[in-house]
Amino acid sequence: MRALTGILIFLLVTSILLGFYQWQDHLNMSAQSDEEKIEEQITIEEQSDYLIIEHKINGLNEGNFEAELPQFITNLSCVNSEGCEIEEGETLVVENLNDLTVTYEAPIKSLISEVKYNQDWLINLQPVQIADLTKERTVSLSANKEGKWLSSSKPVISSKRESIHYYEWRLYDEQNLPLYKFYEDMQLVEEIAGTGIYSTEVEELPDQENDFLKYEELFHNRLVVISERLESVTLSEIVIVNDVDRVNSEVLKSHLKSITKNYSDDYDWVVNELANYFLIGEGGQVVEEFSQQITEEQQDELLNILVQQTKQVDETLPNYIDQLLSDILGYEVDFIKQNHESNTLLPLSGIDLRTVYFDEQEVDLSVRLNNEGIYVSVEDIIELAELNGFNVNGRSEWFIQYENDRYRFYVNRDVYTINDQRYSVQPDTWFQYGSDLYVDYSLIEGLFDFTFSFSDEEIRIK
Repeated sequence: MRALTGILIFLLVTSILLGFYQWQDHLNMSAQSDEEKIEEQITIEEQSDYLIIEHKINGLNEGNFEAELPQFITNLSCVNSEGCEIEEGETLVVENLNDLTVTYEAPIKSLISEVKYNQDWLINLQPVQIADLTKERTVSLSANKEGKWLSSSKPVISSKRESIHYYEWRLYDEQNLPLYKFYEDMQLVEEIAGTGIYSTEVEELPDQENDFLKYEELFHNRLVVISERLESVTLSEIVIVNDVDRVNSEVLKSHLKSITKNYSDDYDWVVNELANYFLIGEGGQVVEEFSQQITEEQQDELLNILVQQTKQVDETLPNYIDQLLSDILGYEVDFIKQNHESNTLLPLSGIDLRTVYFDEQEVDLSVRLNNEGIYVSVEDIIELAELNGFNVNGRSEWFIQYENDRYRFYVNRDVYTINDQRYSVQPDTWFQYGSDLYVDYSLIEGLFDFTFSFSDEEIRIK
């Protein structure tokens, strides 16, 4: 009886263990099915002014995929056409295929004299619905022997053969491969974050000129060329600069151009001012305004956030910078957006979103925040309190009649008068914002016998 019981217990334990291992195996198989992997082989042949590309993709496992096509590619054809369609000439749609081969052509355009390029030629096929996806790509380029092709990623093979120059790259996941052809002799002089820094000069850079930006990640997937022979260019994926001292600031500019979608050249002034502010410390009025209003700690925080932003955001660059400033300063900021739309500098200040009550009535009174001060619109105060007031000399002088007294504010001289009696104020007592004058509420309170009270949600004036 004991022997039979022992046998039964042994069989039960064995069954449990086998069931456990089968369950673990099922989980592992499920995990592997969720982690799809596709392999791509891309073969490129250089012609005089265009590239012929054959793009093979394996391991689709009969899934559904889509790709927005690069803007200027032509003659796109699906080799195995069934299950592969091109919708409205803009989207490649793939359904129920294991393997796919497409062929197409991409133009070689002129970037500057002695440099040609195409930085948007690679088709990025995306799954319609897959939990996890990894990509491995091999790109091979058979090029003319004249000139040298470079990219933000170093080739694993670069060799001159009898009639061609052969290159090969390995790419992973969503890594891009912008291609640039240089007709000047290029030498690798430095390698940072897996990216080569090239120069047309044969000799290596002196050590004292080799102190590149401490944020090495900015060099990742970005081609940098130092050359006095070439015209300077700063784009989202390439920097050509004629002075090694400008490498840091130009690389930062390149990064800033890459972090928002639909970047416009109209935003170049923002990029230039930010690079000057962070890395040079001097520049135009925007740099001066930042230096006065932002602490060193806040400056470091803003730069760190920008450097670490590797994925593109949907906001425009002005809106994105304003959003970051708002988060750092603790109040809503529209500084970059407003100055993008203004011909004159508007100072860095925030929008006070609290509800305003004047004599117990909710009113529309503009209140702005600046250096932790609270400033109210003089125009709005004149209208709400029904004061007799006006301005002259391009709004640099304001006159207000209150009860039996005459007030005159000289905006540019930090002076005001009451019945011709002169008083001086601190430079941060008021500031011009567009066509309006904003004055520290405490001065308004003292001059016109108003009482301000504040809560988290409201501002009350009596």
